[in-house]
Amino acid sequence: MKYFVIFLILFIGKKLPTSYGQVLLETNNKNHYDDLSAKKEITRLYRKLKAGYAFDKLAQAYSQDYGSYTVGGNLGWQKPNQFVANFGLMINRLHKSELSKPFKTEFGYHIVQLLDQKDGEVLTRHILLKIKS
Repeated sequence: MKYFVIFLILFIGKKLPTSYGQVLLETNNKNHYDDLSAKKEITRLYRKLKAGYAFDKLAQAYSQDYGSYTVGGNLGWQKPNQFVANFGLMINRLHKSELSKPFKTEFGYHIVQLLDQKDGEVLTRHILLKIKS
């Protein structure tokens, strides 16, 4: 485990917070949302996107998906059935470049944008606000 933490520090180029030898993954958005506050905030972000704010900048500032926030919410090429059901269904309803309205999965509230599709795969990006229990 010690070597893994050292590798992460060198690979990412900055010191990560640790706790008992485990790396704690964090995003820029450290807010804790309940269902109502997450729904209000994701609706506010949706309005900003519709008004022309840059998706990647909002994702970097607000998304709580550690795996994608640093790359503007980009999820890479995936098959729609690789996502949780509600997410995959929402992607299948979208046209290229279209934004979804805010929707909920077991992970929290999302806004997703379909960037491209080819050969049964989709390129998407999203903003996620997690709901804390």
